[in-house]
Amino acid sequence: MDYLWSHGRRLHRSRHVNMKHIYGETWATESINLARYLVKQIGCRIEHDGFGVPAEFVDFLNGSTRVPSLHMVMYKDPDLWKMHKNLGDGDDWVLGEGFGPMTGEVSPSQGRLMMFSSSMVVGYIGVMYRWELGLTSADPFYVHQKARLYRRDKLPDS
Repeated sequence: MDYLWSHGRRLHRSRHVNMKHIYGETWATESINLARYLVKQIGCRIEHDGFGVPAEFVDFLNGSTRVPSLHMVMYKDPDLWKMHKNLGDGDDWVLGEGFGPMTGEVSPSQGRLMMFSSSMVVGYIGVMYRWELGLTSADPFYVHQKARLYRRDKLPDS
């Protein structure tokens, strides 16, 4: 978070977040730890809504290196950027942290969650995520030293 707050203007113009600039030589381990924090939050939201947390979330929190069916991308929100820009001239951010609206799909016949999607944002930088039962082609941000920073209005499908 400190990095996002202190580099907000630079990130506005960037197409990537260089994890090595944030975490140094331990970027690979620390990026996975960031992803684990996010997965814990996602799992808590799923549990709060009365569904079982996917086993692969638990595996990831216990040390596996990926969640195959969870697509997570970093983004910058141009509308939140404009709000910040219009609220002051300083480098202090006036926008805080938040969660986006949740969407999901439940199979009535199976009585289980099939898809869950939402986002988390700090200032105007966020992580959009989509978990989908059976998805195996996810390309999460945390496996890349230079994680792609999408525009909110130009996110990939999944």
